[in-house]
Parts: sequence; C-alpha cells; structure tokens
Amino acid sequence: MMPMTQTAINYAKALHELNISRESMQTIKAIIEAVPAVCEVLEAPVVPKEEKRRVADRIFPEETRSFVKLLCDYDRADQLANICEAYEIEYRRIHHILKAEIYSAKPLGDEKKQEIEKFLQKQYPDMTYQLSYDIEKKLMGGTKIVAGNMEYDNSYEGRLHQLELKLTGR
Repeated sequence: MMPMTQTAINYAKALHELNISRESMQTIKAIIEAVPAVCEVLEAPVVPKEEKRRVADRIFPEETRSFVKLLCDYDRADQLANICEAYEIEYRRIHHILKAEIYSAKPLGDEKKQEIEKFLQKQYPDMTYQLSYDIEKKLMGGTKIVAGNMEYDNSYEGRLHQLELKLTGR
C-alpha cells in the first residue's frame, strides 16, 4: 500500500460528511484485498473509463459506486486502498475509538489484560477500545503497546535498548 496521502485523507473526510457507511467502506477494502486484479483494472491507463465504470457498477456497494467512478474518471483509483484506511482512521477519531495493539512474548492472562486496559483508560479517558493481542517472541518478556500514535514499550527488549542508549551516551 502507498503511504497515506493528504488526498486520501481529504476524500475520507468527504465520505464521512456524505454519511457513507462504514460497512460499505469495509466492503470496498475487503474486495480490493481479496481480488487485487480489481485495483489493477481500475488503475490501468489502457482500460477505457467506461469499462472501469461498469466494473464499479458490478462489484461495489451501491452507495459507493459514484465515488469509485469519480476516482476512475480523475485517475485517482490508485488511492482507493488509502482512502479506505483513512476513512477507518477518521471513523475511529469521530467515534472516540482507540485502536491499540498489544505485543507480548507469550499469551497474556486476564489479570495482565485488565492491567493494560486500566493503563489505557488512564492515558485515554472517554475512549472506547479496540484491542488486539499478538505474540512477538523477540520481546523476551513484558509488553509493548502501540496505541494511536504512541508506543509504550515495557518489554525486556525495550528495556535492554534503553540501557544500551544510556551506556553508550546516545
């Protein structure tokens, strides 16, 4: 996927203002992830715009077809995946949903999960949480939390790195 562009962010905000449903945007994202050839057709300069419009009519949710056609007409279909991602980020911002990934060397027990949730509630009051837990063996122990634009590294690997920085004076 291309890096997030201001164009994608602007389109995502416009889609929110037009009350395009999250479900429709998630459907678009699922389609283009499951069938990459769809994006190849929509982005290909050799495919006539009328054919791209027919593809949009056949496979995308009704409330988003005009938008996808507009992207094709202005040769912006390459932004579709980024627009879907930017839409999801904007949706979470508007609805006060914090997406957080928790990494640990081994599965966490319920007590540790509750401790992490309390930490997040303290850092991000008035938010609803969308948490995912992943195993990352290289951490050796402890946890690393990536929430929003912040990273809270309480892993053994992170602590060793901090110690190394102190010892080398960097």
